[in-house]
Amino acid sequence: MASSSATVKDRIEAAFLELLNEKPYAEITVTDIIRKAEVARVSYYRNYNSIPEIVEAISDKLSANFMSDLRPLFSAKNEREMRRFLFSYFYHFQEEYARLCPENKFNREIILSRLHDKVRRVEQENEISSVADRYGVAAKLGIIRSVAQKWGNDGFIETPEEMIDYVVSLLVLL
Repeated sequence: MASSSATVKDRIEAAFLELLNEKPYAEITVTDIIRKAEVARVSYYRNYNSIPEIVEAISDKLSANFMSDLRPLFSAKNEREMRRFLFSYFYHFQEEYARLCPENKFNREIILSRLHDKVRRVEQENEISSVADRYGVAAKLGIIRSVAQKWGNDGFIETPEEMIDYVVSLLVLL
């Protein structure tokens, strides 16, 4: 399961993500998680009070990474900068999709909706003053998220390079 160097939190989160691929979210129990993570119940409760807290922790990490990766895109003034960001993003997304987006559509929506909520909150916290900047960022995020999610749902038929070309063609219009 997890390496011995993984923290208890990491092991619990990894176990939870594995369980999402095995059963519906509503059927996952704390007992399932501690067995899969190979941790004691007391260790679980030292770190989390509930299963929704695990979802929050995972979405917090993902949104922080996503937003820090996106910061260069917000200020990208040329196509080369956009391509550099998108290259990293699409390759990373393809690698992480299977781990973070279980086959069960309901389970996938739980993770993605929490992630989108977190990203929206971070967007709101960024003090972007002009209407064009504020909605330009939202448009860029919407395009990237929607296209990446559809690409993953469709099984990554296109290459990351094809996706980058397509997304850049849309982003340069903004």
